[in-house]
Amino acid sequence: MLDEDIRLRAFQSLKVDRNCIKLNLNQLSSLNKLESSVIRICSLRRFGYYATSIIPNSQFIY
Repeated sequence: MLDEDIRLRAFQSLKVDRNCIKLNLNQLSSLNKLESSVIRICSLRRFGYYATSIIPNSQFIY
């Protein structure tokens, strides 16, 4: 029960943060594709999820 609650809370946090992550990456033109990918993966892994795509400017898939 506790594990399920933690996963649900992490998923809700990820849904809230994903738009901010995507917008911030798209606005930072100084980042190259590799740097953008690394930031996106680190941000997603913070919530215990792996990126389904590391292509910059791609849509997140759950």
